Amino acid sequence: MSVEVVEFPRDVYQDALADYLLLSCLRRLCHADKASLLPRQISLLSRNDLLQLAQRVLDPQDWALLSHYADSADRMVAAQVHSTLPLSVHGHDVQSSAELLARRFLDGGNAPLWSATRQVLLALEYEKPRHASMQHTHDGSSSFYMGAYKHGPHKGLCRATMTHPNTARLLNCFITHLHGQHQWTTTAVLFNYKAPAHIDRHNGPQPNLVTSLSLQDDGDLWIEGPGAELVEHKGSFVTGQRYSLQLQAVRFDAHKLLHMTCPWHFLDRAVLVAYTVGQWEKLPPWVVTRLLDLGFHLPDRTQQIPVLSDCSLPCVIRSDGADGAALSGGWMQQDLGIFTAVPIVQCRRDDSTRKAVEPGKCNFLLLDRLELDSPGQAIRLLLPEFEVSRS
Repeated sequence: MSVEVVEFPRDVYQDALADYLLLSCLRRLCHADKASLLPRQISLLSRNDLLQLAQRVLDPQDWALLSHYADSADRMVAAQVHSTLPLSVHGHDVQSSAELLARRFLDGGNAPLWSATRQVLLALEYEKPRHASMQHTHDGSSSFYMGAYKHGPHKGLCRATMTHPNTARLLNCFITHLHGQHQWTTTAVLFNYKAPAHIDRHNGPQPNLVTSLSLQDDGDLWIEGPGAELVEHKGSFVTGQRYSLQLQAVRFDAHKLLHMTCPWHFLDRAVLVAYTVGQWEKLPPWVVTRLLDLGFHLPDRTQQIPVLSDCSLPCVIRSDGADGAALSGGWMQQDLGIFTAVPIVQCRRDDSTRKAVEPGKCNFLLLDRLELDSPGQAIRLLLPEFEVSRS
């Protein structure tokens, strides 16, 4: 497919435009001596947060002007009717402020989708970049992933998918509202990513959908194709074109086309990406069920992959670090029927973890090989009524 520019729906566009105008007005009112008082994250602040910040840094006269401008923008620009949010997910321990905030928005059901998404995004706890070209950078770049993952022969669910189900439903609702026909298995938030020219060769054949949730005048996405802007890549020049991610989204074949982040200045940049991992059809049924429940729109199957689903076999749930608390208690019991259908194909206990296994109880073992996880990683075993023999 060629690059597709996706216009924001009317309600999202109006709310985003109102925030953009308010932010632009605030930056103009901040003279040179006060510009340093504005934090980088103002590109992600909602209307009320921007006004609170402005009241602290502006002179009374400028504050009165900005307050009047904000009221006018609300009446003339901001949307008056908003889309309905999906139902919330309960029954699990909420360990993060972002997930708690997302659940409150979904419980209410009528928060503006643009504002709710950005507020949750600002509260997320990000991790180091996953792109190989950016893992050794020290420029403040980070990321947050939910949905399916595939790394070499290993595949399964990103751990945040289990601990942030309401966040996943909210972000996926935003993506669906942008483009109802888009299909994806994974949602990523890329924070201050300065990605060099690259191709996402490990993605599936479906297009990526990319948009910015931060407001700034630059930080476009350059994509290979017809155009007048040349980019040097591996000793040769490639033609392409810049596409703005402001107040619109872009869909393109990231697994085929070279693309890169264009420079931006001063403000934080947060980009939302919805894409499909390669060979997603090999995901086991319980993963597919969970993804669909959280609002991911999976591609149509092009092949049928036989998956062993004998629940008499031991089953796994990915658990590491702080996520253990979120995978315990009532939530584990409530969703037991979904997550016990993940069979271990080959596993071998490490000598350091040798201990008696009692049927029906949870035990932590180190596995040298596991179909759905990385070798040697601690995982949780749910043991039904059977014995586990050491191979």
